[in-house]
Order: sequence, then C-alpha cells, then structure tokens
Amino acid sequence: MTTGGSDPLPDGFTRYSGTAALKAGFAHYRTLLDDGQANRAWYAAGGRLRMPTLAVGGEHAAGSRLAEALRDVAPGVAAGVVPGSGHFVAEENPEALLAIITPFLTRTTGAGS
Repeated sequence: MTTGGSDPLPDGFTRYSGTAALKAGFAHYRTLLDDGQANRAWYAAGGRLRMPTLAVGGEHAAGSRLAEALRDVAPGVAAGVVPGSGHFVAEENPEALLAIITPFLTRTTGAGS
C-alpha cells in the first residue's frame, strides 16, 4: 500500500509524520496498563462478554491463541486464523480476513436473510 503517487513510502509513514501524529498514534500504548487493570477488575466482578465474539489472528502471529486467551471472558468466542499473515492481517491478506469476518457477521446479525 503506497501513497499513490511516485512516493514509494507506505501510507503509514506519512500518516505518522510529525509530533502530533506520533503522540496520537502512541496514545493507545500509554493506556494499556490502565486498561488491563480495569479489565481484570471487571472480570473479577463477574463480567463476561455475552455477545457473539470473533477473535482473529494471523497464522504467523497470534493465530488462534487470542481466542483461547479470551475463552474465559467470552465463552462463545469464535476463532479465525488468517493464513499467510502476521500481525497486520487486514493489510497482508484482506481477502482471507473478509472470508472469516463476513460469515461471522452474517450469522450474528442476520444480514442477508
């Protein structure tokens, strides 16, 4: 994926150029520990995900381990593994990702019926 012109850099490089863009992009990582503590407290208080849940991982990264890790908190979690991909499944194999997501959404939303 490139910027479309003669610029050979991927879009991500141009999107994360500049201090403000970098600060916004890394904000997610600054909250991870607080999020983990809040999630553990919610789980300890009996919190569970009761809605249909799909955990998707790349074959060469998380694979089905994410779904296995979520099983206690999301008892009905479905696992999807995107073949040939690593961490960035949507960029590395978008067709396979859609082949996993579309039937899940069709089943859980009743779309197409």
